[in-house]
Amino acid sequence: MPMVKTETHIDPFIPRAVARAKFLGGISRTTLRKWEASGVLPPCIRLSQCTQGWRQSTLESFLAAKQRDAQP
Repeated sequence: MPMVKTETHIDPFIPRAVARAKFLGGISRTTLRKWEASGVLPPCIRLSQCTQGWRQSTLESFLAAKQRDAQP
């Protein structure tokens, strides 16, 4: 029986501070909380009491949808 190669895709975890700085244009913590509370951002993943964030694919999907909505 031949071995089947499967590709492994790792979807990295992006902490909140990194997401704010690199993915969300440096928005403030207050804006981030407001976006989460109002449902603008998808819910974050809580790894521990102090560590929260999103999968990179989640942030990329959010940004792509935001860009689509902004286009006339």
